[in-house]
Amino acid sequence: RFFVPTLILYMKKTTLLRMAVCLILVVTAPCYLAVSFPSIFILRAFQGLGFGAISTICSTLAADYLPDARRGEGIGYYGMGSSAMIALGPATGIFIMEHFGFLPTFIASSCGMLLALSCLLTFRSEPKLAARPPAKINRGFTDIMRGFGNRIFDPALKLQAVLLLLFGICRAAEQSFLPLLAVDQAIKHFSYYYISQTVISFFTKYFTGKLYDRRGHTILIIVGGIGILLSLVVMSYSHTTGGLLIASVFSGIGMGTLSPTIQTWSLTSVAADRRSVASAVHFNFYDIGIGTGSIILGFVVTKLGYPLTFRSTCISMILFLIIYIAATIHKKRTAH
Repeated sequence: RFFVPTLILYMKKTTLLRMAVCLILVVTAPCYLAVSFPSIFILRAFQGLGFGAISTICSTLAADYLPDARRGEGIGYYGMGSSAMIALGPATGIFIMEHFGFLPTFIASSCGMLLALSCLLTFRSEPKLAARPPAKINRGFTDIMRGFGNRIFDPALKLQAVLLLLFGICRAAEQSFLPLLAVDQAIKHFSYYYISQTVISFFTKYFTGKLYDRRGHTILIIVGGIGILLSLVVMSYSHTTGGLLIASVFSGIGMGTLSPTIQTWSLTSVAADRRSVASAVHFNFYDIGIGTGSIILGFVVTKLGYPLTFRSTCISMILFLIIYIAATIHKKRTAH
């Protein structure tokens, strides 16, 4: 994702997007023939290249097509589509695998990518963005490194990057350790948690975008952060499926609020021609938070057990809220 903004300098976003979809299409079907770890590793690495490019370019294009006054609402709709597919995709794949086998599963997945490619072929021309004057070219090593840094990060996104790291750590607890918590606490049907969370997140995003356009991101980020915090607390004390369902309500509200809000905030904090950088920063720092959080919490689990690990993860979201509120107060004071 960090290199996508540089590639966009040399080719159209839609062209790069079609290339990424074609890449995934080419490597998806052969996954059925993979018979060793190295072969699976190589195929998944190429899929990672494609998915990294697609996630960055799609959100950038969405922001480019949307009018400024309704960008929050549009990103909310964009997020609703992602939420729906995150829920329906695995469920559909498992259904096909259980009833028809692995080969039809990969064929169906390849057909899905063909459908995506056919939709891309109908894209109208990209919106013209206001171009800034070309920067002065310097050839010194320091200038080269500074230029590379500017292509993978924007100083306007420092706060968002920190918040996404902390948010990712909280998500790591849920994604990596909730099934293990459920087994540890003898909770049956914990999969209902993910279904409930997805549904609530889906409908929350419908209202989040509109509220962002009217009121900005402050109230949404605070409410979303509190939702994630409460979900972690309830999960840590849950001993029944009902307890997890209550946690899913708070988590769904938090996810449906924070994800599109921070994404829209990042996309509107940079110049139009830097939105691809904002998209890359958004997804990368969120993923880094999930990755590092999984590793850190893995050590914590061995010392404290699952319930206390979830409660200790609350520290990350408390820091999230403190940093954001402090930055907001500081910005208001300096503005006056």
